[in-house]
Amino acid sequence: MDDYGSSRSTKPTLYVLDTNVLIHDPNALLNFQEHQVAIPMTVLEELDKLKTGKHTVAAECRQAIRLIDKVLGEATPEEVEEGVPIQRGKNGPCGSLSILMSKRAQPATWLPEDLNDNKIINQVVELKTRRSGTPVVLVTKDINMRLKARACGVAAEDYHTDQLIDDVGLLSRGYHNLSGSFWDRVSKVETRQTHGRTWHRVQLTDNLPALHMNEFILDEQNFVGWVKGIRGDELLLLDLHQEPLLHQEAWGLRPRDIYQALALFALLEPDIHLVNLSGAAGSGKTILALAAAIEQSMVSKRYRRIIATRSVQGLDEDIGFLPGTEAEKMEPCSAPSPTTWRRCTWRTKAPTAASTTSSARCRCSSNR
Repeated sequence: MDDYGSSRSTKPTLYVLDTNVLIHDPNALLNFQEHQVAIPMTVLEELDKLKTGKHTVAAECRQAIRLIDKVLGEATPEEVEEGVPIQRGKNGPCGSLSILMSKRAQPATWLPEDLNDNKIINQVVELKTRRSGTPVVLVTKDINMRLKARACGVAAEDYHTDQLIDDVGLLSRGYHNLSGSFWDRVSKVETRQTHGRTWHRVQLTDNLPALHMNEFILDEQNFVGWVKGIRGDELLLLDLHQEPLLHQEAWGLRPRDIYQALALFALLEPDIHLVNLSGAAGSGKTILALAAAIEQSMVSKRYRRIIATRSVQGLDEDIGFLPGTEAEKMEPCSAPSPTTWRRCTWRTKAPTAASTTSSARCRCSSNR
C-alpha cells in the first residue's frame, strides 16, 4: 500500500499502528490523510521503555511521543478514546488520532497475551468487533505479526508511505528490457571504434518508451547498450558486453547478476555524477555503493573522502548537549591521512583556571 490516503475507497478506514512503524517513521500518524489512526496502549508502553538513551531508536521514540502529545493536546479522556482531529495548519483538521484501550472484562481467548504483539492483535480483534461498520487495518513492519493478524481475521499491511514519492513505479528503473533482439528495431546503424570502445548511432523503426540519458538497454540476445545521446528517433549507444560487466570488481566485490553489474558500472563511471539505487531489502544497494566508494577513494584515488549520511530526522536529539552549533557538528572531519578510518566523536574540554567556559571539538582534531 503506497498511499494510505488514496489506495482505498473514500470510506474512512481505521489504521492501528504497531510500535515498529512509529520507530521507523515517528511522523507516521500524519500520513493517513482523512482516515482514522489508533495507537494501542501497549505501543505507548513500548515507546516509553525505548525512549531512554542516546541511540537513534530512543530519539525516534521521543519524537513520536512528542508528536502524539501535540496532536492530543488538552483533549478529554473521552475524546482521546473516540478520536482527536489532527490539525494540519492552514488546511484545517484532517483525520483523527485515538488511543486504543481494551474494553474486555475477561481475558482474551484469541491469542495468549504473553507477547505484546499478541496483546495488540487481541485489541484490534476486539476493536473490529465493536466497530463493525468501519474497516480496521493493522499496520506493522513485522511480517510474522501480519501473518498472525490475518489468521485472526484482521487485515494487516506493511507501512510504505515513507517513500519520497507516492508511487515508486513512477521512478525510472534506469534500464529497459526488450523482448527478442534490439537490432530488430533498428532501421539504420553507424558503428565506430574509439579508444577500444564500440559506439552505435542507430535509427529506430519503433520508439522505445521514455528513454533518458545514461539508461541501459538490454535484450534477450545479451546485448547491453548505454544511452549517451538522444535526438528524435536517433540514439547514440555505447556497446557494453555482458561478460566484462559481470566480471568488473570494486574493492573485491563482484556483481551477482546483470542488474547489479549495471548498478556497479554506473557507480564507477565518472561521467555519471549522481546514482540513485532503489530496490528490495537485500538486493545489494548499500554494499555496492560502499564498495564503489572505497574503490574510487582508496585504489583509483579519484576522490579524497567518503561522506556517508542518513536521514537527519531527530538530529537535534543525536547531537544534543555538548557545546557547538549544529553546523559545526555536521561538518565532516578531516582525518590525518586517506587511510585513516574513524568515527568522528565529540569530547568536552573542561573549564580551566583561566576560563570558566567549556568547549567541544572533534577527537580527530587532536591528530591534525
